[in-house]
Amino acid sequence: ADVPVVVRELDDRDAALAQAVENSQRADVPALEESNAFARLVETGLGADELAARIGRSVRYGRDRLRLQNLVGDYHLALERGQLPLGGALLLSALPPPRQEQLAGLDGWAGLKPAGVDEERPAPWGIERVRQVISHEARWLSRVPWSLDDDSLGGHGACATCPHRTGSQPDLWGPT
Repeated sequence: ADVPVVVRELDDRDAALAQAVENSQRADVPALEESNAFARLVETGLGADELAARIGRSVRYGRDRLRLQNLVGDYHLALERGQLPLGGALLLSALPPPRQEQLAGLDGWAGLKPAGVDEERPAPWGIERVRQVISHEARWLSRVPWSLDDDSLGGHGACATCPHRTGSQPDLWGPT
């Protein structure tokens, strides 16, 4: 039996692009694998918007895959193992790395920490649970990655003395 074949001479960039196009048509390509391929193509000078157009995906799709490169620590492994949903990984990847690392250290965040080889894996978290944890933790000034006494933040003064913080509103929030 004969199989039709097309042989083309391609440089490294065009070969990687052809591979990305082919992989974008498959349903079983892991998001991080796709993210790594997109990042390599962007490093060659291909813009994110042009990349999305060339592989036949939306600009948002391409940018989301590239944003996964911002994940720190064990979140990559949790995503690969199915413990962290893609939507949750995208939410986390939008946070600065110090904030991601802060969240990874929380006791209640254990469902996102990948289990060791011999450890039982916790149940995966849904995107809503990831959103709730990020939202809840964002409310605590004691957990922000900057000094509360830094009065150079956006020209609004220090958080510690801000009249809009919860601690300055005991009638609404009680003593803090």
